[in-house]
Amino acid sequence: MSRSRKDWSSKLDDALWSYCTAYKTSIVTGEKKKFQLQKLEELWLDAIENSRTYKERTKIWHDKHILCREFQVGELVLLFNSRWPGPFRVTKVYPYGTVEIWNEERGLFNVNDQHLKHYLADERLEKQTNITLLDPT
Repeated sequence: MSRSRKDWSSKLDDALWSYCTAYKTSIVTGEKKKFQLQKLEELWLDAIENSRTYKERTKIWHDKHILCREFQVGELVLLFNSRWPGPFRVTKVYPYGTVEIWNEERGLFNVNDQHLKHYLADERLEKQTNITLLDPT
């Protein structure tokens, strides 16, 4: 193939393709590149510190909102998301959150205390008072 000025159009597609697919980097001096890397590392360290602070604050908030539930033998409790009607009676409390409960239909079984809630119906009934209303006439 001859190297004349007339055949440049036939090589234009190849030249354009190689230019578009070539890895292009900016030519930066050594000092400027070091400065950019230092800035990037500074941003990275700030992001790590912000993440650590966020996790600490979230843990403090979460720990504040944990309810301490202690169950005693003989108490009535309700079971969250249960297909069995309640209330259930606590028969034994094990360490580390396991509670043995009893129901007439289900019998004895163990559950995690996070799935239980105190049954307060008896206390509410005792606190009720009767109020007689007078006829407004």
